[in-house]
Amino acid sequence: MNNLKFRAWHKEQKRYYEVATLDFYEEVVGLVLSLWGEPSYEPGIGYISAKTVVEVEYVLLDEVIIEQYTGLKDKNGKEIYVGDIVEYDFNNEAGVCKFDLFGVYFEQEDGDTFGTTEDMLKELRVIGNIQENKELL
Repeated sequence: MNNLKFRAWHKEQKRYYEVATLDFYEEVVGLVLSLWGEPSYEPGIGYISAKTVVEVEYVLLDEVIIEQYTGLKDKNGKEIYVGDIVEYDFNNEAGVCKFDLFGVYFEQEDGDTFGTTEDMLKELRVIGNIQENKELL
């Protein structure tokens, strides 16, 4: 995992937010409410001025479920987060993305698990997430 990114499922509002800040000491999380701007290209420099966070709402950590980006992308280039439900095209098996000391794995409803390789990523696609689409398992 090169890039630490998180999303947050707000338990009461029943929706996802991009996470701007996490403060484990104060037990608060900053949720991105709006973004502004687009990256621009400067000759000789490259892309600069990425999107800027305009509005952040701070909530208590226990009001949300934090899900971390795994550093992996599915066959369509979609980022895979812990909590995403993926389907393996080879056999149409679905599993929820989890992470432990050994890395990323996918757990099926019956408790069976499967890992991933570079070749398998070419066959995996995100079909939903555990918060909104439990029925997909």
